[in-house]
Amino acid sequence: MTNNDLFFHADIQGGSAVVLKDGTNATEQEKKEVAQFAASFSNAWKNANAAVDVYAVKKDQVSQHAHGGYVAAGAFAIIGQREWFRNTPLGLKIGKEGNRVFVLPLLHSKKLENEIALFPSKNGKEKEELAKQISYKLEADIDDIRGFLPSGKTLVKI
Repeated sequence: MTNNDLFFHADIQGGSAVVLKDGTNATEQEKKEVAQFAASFSNAWKNANAAVDVYAVKKDQVSQHAHGGYVAAGAFAIIGQREWFRNTPLGLKIGKEGNRVFVLPLLHSKKLENEIALFPSKNGKEKEELAKQISYKLEADIDDIRGFLPSGKTLVKI
């Protein structure tokens, strides 16, 4: 991270760490999109949560060492005020632009070719079955698709 970057993390055990490059200069909409991306790639998806709180902090607020305490492997110590994105809805979209497959937060304004909306759901499709369906629809390699999908069951809206 550089001094202008922002670190986003879903406020749930098993949240993903997402860095927004030059995030201190990002618009509020761009921050909301990154918050949704971080939320969607957290354990909240596997738990089939509809929304989760996400926070953002600057580089100097993130440490892998606690002051006078212990930080578990893979965890971070956060110091100071956080910028909160409360009740961030989980949702992604996957599609193509030319020959490349993209996964974006659902809030992102970019329209993708053959766009498919994805939502967490206890009654949704398992990751492998979903990867097969999407790879067929997008005419893309299943291994690439599998790597783009969050863990847990997913409801698809085409």
